[in-house]
Amino acid sequence: MASAACLGVLLACVMVVQSKPSVYIANPSCGSNSNQDGITFLCLVKDFQPKSIIQTWSTNGADITTGVKKYPAVLGQNMAYTMSSVLKVSAADWETNRVYYCKAGYKASEMVPAQTPEPGPKTQAPSLISLVPSPEVVYNQTTAVLGCAISGFYPDKLKVSWKKGGVDQKGIVLPSRPGAADTFETVAYLTVPVEEWTKGEVYTCEVAHGSSNLPNTISMRYQAGGNAACSCSGCVPKFLYQTNLKVTLPDGDERQYKCHQNKCEIK
Repeated sequence: MASAACLGVLLACVMVVQSKPSVYIANPSCGSNSNQDGITFLCLVKDFQPKSIIQTWSTNGADITTGVKKYPAVLGQNMAYTMSSVLKVSAADWETNRVYYCKAGYKASEMVPAQTPEPGPKTQAPSLISLVPSPEVVYNQTTAVLGCAISGFYPDKLKVSWKKGGVDQKGIVLPSRPGAADTFETVAYLTVPVEEWTKGEVYTCEVAHGSSNLPNTISMRYQAGGNAACSCSGCVPKFLYQTNLKVTLPDGDERQYKCHQNKCEIK
């Protein structure tokens, strides 16, 4: 009887202490491209004890049972277990900006979660439109202000430069502000001599953004009758499409816009 009691004490002494896992989700194995068959996520569950652990995948509050492959737990040198689980989802589901969760634990109420990054706007290239001086402003003036409206870009990081005949010009870029659909917008300006503008010099606004290896450009040139020749993409941003919209430049000068049918003039 005494031997049995001692054996019971010995077994109690070597009982494994339960330890919670650490849970991580690696970045998807490929980008969100609709031409791909699917996106694969890897969930790594580490440093848990004992071996028999619960691991689940879920999204939108519902467990995922298809597209899941689990690999057996392996005992490490630290006497703790590590396991992994793979989830494959369709590219169409991934492009809906879903968040996926991997959870692991020994009780439903004590599961340790990890999640894929919160969805956010994808990188978006800026749209450009020219802002040219109206004829009445150019008349009897010594300088003219050219503008470049930049909208619809994400993230909020770009470089704007002005050129005349390929030569850099010093312009002004206003601080960007939030625009439509979680994008950003801003306006760049260049002050030029009216004499050069009316001679037909070509001025180019060049915008470099992480959405493309090549910069977006828009060129403008004065033409008789007050119509400036330009090459642009997109349409007038909503923040400009207002009658008598007034903007104060950093030097205190005030300018007004008049926009009609996707064209804007600086008054």
